[in-house]
Amino acid sequence: MPIFQYQEINSPIHKTHAFAKFSILIVVSLLGSFILDPRYKIPLFFLVLIYVWISKLPLKEYKGLLLLVGISLLLASLFSVFFIVDENLFKVIDPEWAGTVIFQITDADFPIFGEAALTNGGVVWLVNRVLSGLIVICLLANHVHTTSLNETVQALSVLKAPFPVIYITMVAMRFTPELAGQFTLVHRAQTLRGWRVNTRNPIKIVRLYAPLLFPVVRHVIKSIDITTMSTQNRAFGLGPVTNMAEGQISTTDKAIMVSTWAIFAVMLVLIFRFNIGNL
Repeated sequence: MPIFQYQEINSPIHKTHAFAKFSILIVVSLLGSFILDPRYKIPLFFLVLIYVWISKLPLKEYKGLLLLVGISLLLASLFSVFFIVDENLFKVIDPEWAGTVIFQITDADFPIFGEAALTNGGVVWLVNRVLSGLIVICLLANHVHTTSLNETVQALSVLKAPFPVIYITMVAMRFTPELAGQFTLVHRAQTLRGWRVNTRNPIKIVRLYAPLLFPVVRHVIKSIDITTMSTQNRAFGLGPVTNMAEGQISTTDKAIMVSTWAIFAVMLVLIFRFNIGNL
């Protein structure tokens, strides 16, 4: 089954109201960005994994994406991490320990760049960046997995979201799994025809991926045209969205939303007032 697709499964999270799931998605994502210390972010990541496990998200189907996101964030942050050498950047963890050099690249009098080294503080910051990306991907995948397109559109319409926001959200949720499935299908077809990537040259790799990208791009353009014509024929956007069913917010859902935002408020005070979770 393609990734980022709603699956109708009997789980407690599936039965939760969309507003409560939106609250969890927003609050935990924000906490994942505000908390910088891995000693606090790693437990948060495990809580996200428990949340995902309760929702019965097939993590095996996302392991490739999680690995790709982790490696991409690692490589993207690898250059800047070598310039986190000033121990005064760290206010919570021991500055002397954070400034300890693991290996030196350039000295302080090196022209243009100055001092570059891998320090303990740089490693901590790098781990924080990777964990942030993994938390967001898991939350987004789980939200799409547990919340149908109708629930999302209905929740946005109740919140009086502008038509472009509803339309963009609908198209994104509709085409992400289809795009992933189409890419997998084209990849298998081209592999059976003898397509291989047997070079490490980045320019050649881009050229070799052309047989995969061109069919997928054509499929996306065609699908968007069909969706646009369908929404225009149904006069989508010319009036309020008619909900298929009235979504009643239960007492449990209200308790989840209240407790979620209450925890968020408490954590903001701890982070910005007492530096809990800061570096």
